[in-house]
Amino acid sequence: MDKIRKEVFLEGLQVEEEGLSPVQRKRLLRPRPRTTVKPLSRKRRAATARKDRVWEYGVIPYEIDGNFSGAHKALFKQAMRHWENFTCVKFVERVPSEHPNFIVFTERPCGCCSFVGKRGNGPQAISIGKNCDKFGIVVHELGHVVGFWHEHTRPDRDNHVLIVRDNIMTGQEYNFNKLTEEEVNSLGLPYDYDSIMHYARNTFSKGTYLDTIQPTDYGKNKRRPEIGQRLRLSEGDIAQTNLLYKCQRCGRTHQENSATITSPISRHESERCEWRIMATHGERIVLNITDLDLYKSENCRSDYLEVRDGYWHKSPLLGKFCGSKRSYEPIISTGSRMLLTYITSMKGAGHKGFVAHYEAVCGGNIFVDEGGHLESPNYPEDYQHNKECIWKLTAPRDYQVAVKFHSFEVEKHDNCFYDYVEILDGHDPDSKVIGKYCGYKLPPDVHSTGNQLLIKFVSDGSVQKAGFSAAYMKEYDECSLTDHGCEQQCVNTLGGYECACRIGFELHSDNKHCEDACGGTLEAPNGALTSPSFPDLYPGDKTCVWEIIAPPQYRITLNFTHFDLEGNNVCSQYKFKLNYLQNFIYEILLDSSD
Repeated sequence: MDKIRKEVFLEGLQVEEEGLSPVQRKRLLRPRPRTTVKPLSRKRRAATARKDRVWEYGVIPYEIDGNFSGAHKALFKQAMRHWENFTCVKFVERVPSEHPNFIVFTERPCGCCSFVGKRGNGPQAISIGKNCDKFGIVVHELGHVVGFWHEHTRPDRDNHVLIVRDNIMTGQEYNFNKLTEEEVNSLGLPYDYDSIMHYARNTFSKGTYLDTIQPTDYGKNKRRPEIGQRLRLSEGDIAQTNLLYKCQRCGRTHQENSATITSPISRHESERCEWRIMATHGERIVLNITDLDLYKSENCRSDYLEVRDGYWHKSPLLGKFCGSKRSYEPIISTGSRMLLTYITSMKGAGHKGFVAHYEAVCGGNIFVDEGGHLESPNYPEDYQHNKECIWKLTAPRDYQVAVKFHSFEVEKHDNCFYDYVEILDGHDPDSKVIGKYCGYKLPPDVHSTGNQLLIKFVSDGSVQKAGFSAAYMKEYDECSLTDHGCEQQCVNTLGGYECACRIGFELHSDNKHCEDACGGTLEAPNGALTSPSFPDLYPGDKTCVWEIIAPPQYRITLNFTHFDLEGNNVCSQYKFKLNYLQNFIYEILLDSSD
């Protein structure tokens, strides 16, 4: 496992070439003394040969910065699911009490950059800049997180590629240095031209058509292999990950809506298999064991099928089975993941094993305490045909249920007749409809009037889209408290509150108090203006400028309803471009001109 890709080392991060802006790229192409560039020592970076850089049990907790759009978050989840689908690596949303070390999807000045492996000292950045928000590039960056350097830095790379140093940008030569066996462990696997972690032929090149790296080991009469693909994990990437994280060769990850799982045929030897079932937020997994024939030991110690309510061996146990039986009660997860572990010993020879079928089901009752997420089935991939999901959310007494959508893409129709999301203010089907949504525009934030809310998702048998992702939380009207601290007005928001001011005032920098304000640009067809503090006395040392803008072919009419200013006949002390006034209120009307 020895991989890295186009990058500059910067404060422990690896910077990808795609993340460089045109200006940064031009700067790199300017001639300059090589002594001005001193890359940081890679020995201080994480490397795949170091066991402390491997994530424990293959669990990689993550957070996503709130500044990313719903589309970006969906892209990150797609890339993580791609890794999970072919390996035993598990990307899970971070729980602070359980995950001291985690990655953070963010945007740094480096553009595309990531640490290699686990740093082990808290949060670590995976930066996805403006030019990096593509599926293959995110999959590549996650490869660094998993623990891979670029393929061309392997200790044995000279047997497979030629580095053309004369074509490399000045100052970027160190990105083509070869790593040592102390830094990189290839785990005995062959060099992989097809790796998603491999440089392209012209990475950090002085010119598009100048190669910086050329394959050499591809035999006579064979076409030179392409390098630098950013489409999907290669077979070598998958094999190397499964070796690095000691994934069980028996079993796999299931992301389908439903599937049948069958134990392997016994070969008169011990076996350990692991099946990881993944659904989306808002779905549960229903498992039916339809046939079981295992060696029966005391308390199922030697041969057994174990089912856990989560993603790893520390998740709550749902059941442990051995012996012979043809049917069991359905086993239902509380969340969107389930883990099946199958253990056999030499004693199990002659037993058939088991057959089980699972299905991901959406909807259900949700108690809203700490908050959580809901997603349409199969999100961020397209939802399935003919689905109906009903979630009934309940908050504690004296709280409301609030919902905020992060991503929304549902078949569009003027009346939302085909696919839609409907929200009711209560659990009863006759409850007031808060909204019915479809299309591509994010629905507004919503909250219940009581402590119950119902969300219904419906799809028909035709068009499929990516669906939605939303967060739910318990909501309390903080403005009802007497100590909210707002001087004039309190505005309740989801998860909090904010202060506001009356007309003629603006919010102070402390976000609590109000101060006199005036001026601004007005484009509404009608409205009213007041001097600061009206009808009270206006303050001193104030300059107010209003710009009133009407559409073409319209003129503006001002009608003063109150006027009380200090001044003399020539109004030399108080100046106003339209009139000389100070304490006033007037109405604005826009009239169509001939």
